[in-house]
Amino acid sequence: MISERWLSGRIKIIFIFILLNTGILLGNDSISVTYIANCGFLIEVDDQKIIIDGLFRLGHIRYSVPDPGTQKLLTSGQYPFDDIDLILISHVHEDHFDSKMVMNCMMNNPSARLLCPAQVIDSLKKNRNVYNNIRPRIIGCNPDIYTSMYFQIGNTGVHACRLPHPGEKYRETQNLAFLISVNGKTVFHTGDTDPFQLEKYSGIMLSELKIDIAFLNEDFAKTENAHFAREFISATHNIAMHLPDPAAISWLDSIKDKPDLFSNPYIFLNKMEKKVFNASQEKAITEQAVYVDSNTGDDNNPGTKEAPVFSINKAAEIIRNRGNNICCMKINPGIYVLDHHVSVATEKDMTGRRIVIEASILPDDPSWTPEKMPVIISRAVKGEFQASYHWVVSLLIEGSCITIRGIKFHGYLYPNARYFPVARFNKKKTDLLVEQCLFVGETNSSQIQAGVIAHGDEVRIDHCVFYKVRNTVVFFQDSGNGIKTGNGITNSIIFGSNQAVWTSSPDKDFKFENNIVSNCRYVWAKSYFNTSKSYSVDNCIIVNNQYFKGIADTSRLQPGEFEINENNVTKEGEVTLRLFDTDDKPLLVGVDEPLPLDYLHIIPGSAGYEMGAGIFKHKKP
Repeated sequence: MISERWLSGRIKIIFIFILLNTGILLGNDSISVTYIANCGFLIEVDDQKIIIDGLFRLGHIRYSVPDPGTQKLLTSGQYPFDDIDLILISHVHEDHFDSKMVMNCMMNNPSARLLCPAQVIDSLKKNRNVYNNIRPRIIGCNPDIYTSMYFQIGNTGVHACRLPHPGEKYRETQNLAFLISVNGKTVFHTGDTDPFQLEKYSGIMLSELKIDIAFLNEDFAKTENAHFAREFISATHNIAMHLPDPAAISWLDSIKDKPDLFSNPYIFLNKMEKKVFNASQEKAITEQAVYVDSNTGDDNNPGTKEAPVFSINKAAEIIRNRGNNICCMKINPGIYVLDHHVSVATEKDMTGRRIVIEASILPDDPSWTPEKMPVIISRAVKGEFQASYHWVVSLLIEGSCITIRGIKFHGYLYPNARYFPVARFNKKKTDLLVEQCLFVGETNSSQIQAGVIAHGDEVRIDHCVFYKVRNTVVFFQDSGNGIKTGNGITNSIIFGSNQAVWTSSPDKDFKFENNIVSNCRYVWAKSYFNTSKSYSVDNCIIVNNQYFKGIADTSRLQPGEFEINENNVTKEGEVTLRLFDTDDKPLLVGVDEPLPLDYLHIIPGSAGYEMGAGIFKHKKP
């Protein structure tokens, strides 16, 4: 007879075994790194296996190379180099890349994809037969210098950052650094990037992304250059690479009494050494999301990706609830009609975390099209805000540390109302980021009074388009300190507005840069009591506007003068947007034409085309 105690113990062991194998007990917050040689690593994150710069034979004498046995494992697809999902190659140099090894690895890993610069592809083409066999799985990438391109490859997101290789003789080398993200866990590999050129990089803000692991080449790893890693990368773990063997042995000794140089420094001294690093628990929590779908969702669903809820209101209710760890809302393509405002806040402890409301498919995703951008429309009646009866709001921001991303807001159809898609009226709340959003209205028929209206500090608008809205953003009252801080508009297109920017209370460090403002009545309006002299316009195109500056008294806005510093501002030329119906001889029947990808963006040849303003942070491949 089997005892009850033995049976319960056996069930408990089996249950723990299941949890361990599914990652539930341990959690999936770990990143496994196996050192191949030099800059070569095998990275395992969740179910993804990625090789970076590990398929090579030569090392320029100074640097380590994979042992013959490891080379055989790599090229034959044997453990641990089996079932590879992605191969990344930073550049064509022989201490990072060998064409024959790459081809053999690809042939023996039939599901693997290869992401690399054009110079690597040119080398692979020399073996035409094998190249033609693997060509469908090769992704060429050659962004402009100091810019990035984004790729979603299965479950892995990759920002390929074009950064210069050090040394004048390598000036033409196409060198890529890679920012890799899998389920919120993030790794950055510098390739052979010159750290002294990194500050010119105009792409993603690496230091703001909470990178878990940074692989730093020998120039970054030098103690005198450590500030580059801290300021521009700011990773939790910093792994030195591309060091000659003697230097590798002494590197940790050189920094052991200098804990402020690198966060959690490490270097692999033995080839095929494997180490597991913990990713940020905080980031893993913020990645838990509730999904919304206006076409297939049901508010009785749990809100998973497979069973989304129907309404934004229901998703916001789940985020507010302290009984879960969800603080991210993913909105699928569709039209979302709001009957009343949605409160964006939570009862959870949000220390070190953000509420994120974003499209499930963002503009930089290769599969994105304008039709996949979720649209929010309000049909709420006036009177929800007693003190301001005519005001109508879609997203009412009632917390701090909130991001709104990748959403299209349409104008309000009822007359005699003031519609604000995004509003924050609590002066004490901070850190609101609105990015990659479209605000589309018509000042006389489907108006948006202001795309964003907000009291207080740290209201940042980045990579947005405002088309024919009355006011783009109203930076309203201060927090009570008499002067606002941390506010600004960057990398945005403002076209056909009454006022491009409105600043009511004084600002200490307002940022207005890399914007395009055209066909507006006023570029900049401020209240008569705003005496701030710190405003500046930097690297902007401001053309075909009726007035540059306007001052509002208690009842009227009229042209006026106040101090604005101008740096690299263009005031001549013509800004032309990509519109849909511009064909003088359109086809009338049988045509279902999609919107162009650059709809409501600057067309080639127009002033401002090269600036990169608009909802895309990275050029489309």
